[in-house]
Amino acid sequence: MAVREEFRRRGCGQLLLEGCEGIARRNYGVSEIYLHVEEENAGALKMYKQSGFTSSDMRNPTINRMDRLLRLVLRVPKAATLYSRRIFKDLLEEEDVEFQLAEAMLP
Repeated sequence: MAVREEFRRRGCGQLLLEGCEGIARRNYGVSEIYLHVEEENAGALKMYKQSGFTSSDMRNPTINRMDRLLRLVLRVPKAATLYSRRIFKDLLEEEDVEFQLAEAMLP
């Protein structure tokens, strides 16, 4: 996910993240999201952490294997760390309402 520089710090990244999570959950039944974020990207790191993402446990063999595969296929930079967030049922309805409001604001 990327936001052009002139649109940063306006909530665009948060709206994109919420929209992607909503689509993944509703259309594909996803209950956990993983992403790589470069540690030097302070703005993105702050947004993801405020959204509930935490650094993934790389000692877990399944997560470690997934991380290696994503790095190979997507050419993820070495400086990027894998983060994850579980999507809890009680937050889903609230997020759906927020996403619907955000969609209504788009032209």
